[in-house]
Amino acid sequence: MAPIPGAPSTGVAIASDTALALSWLAPSVNPASVVGYRIYDEQNTLLVDNVLQTAINRTGLTNGVRYGYQVAAYNSQNVEGSKSAVF
Repeated sequence: MAPIPGAPSTGVAIASDTALALSWLAPSVNPASVVGYRIYDEQNTLLVDNVLQTAINRTGLTNGVRYGYQVAAYNSQNVEGSKSAVF
C-alpha cells in the first residue's frame, strides 16, 4: 500500500474581481506519495478533483462573499490524507 500523504500547508487565497487564486504547499509527511489534490469548501463539499499542481484558480465567484477552502492530497490508491486548515 502506498503511504498516505499528510495535510498540505500554508494555503493562500488571493482575490480579484469574481475570482480567487488558491495555492498551497505539498505535505511535509510522505510528499512523494502525492498524485493529486482535492479542493473542498468549508462545508466539506468536494469542489474540484484531480488537481495535479499546488495552485488553482476559482472563477465565477460573487464579490463581497467570504469563501473558505481546504485541500487534501491523495495517493496512487486514491487514499486521501488529512485536509489542510481552512484558508
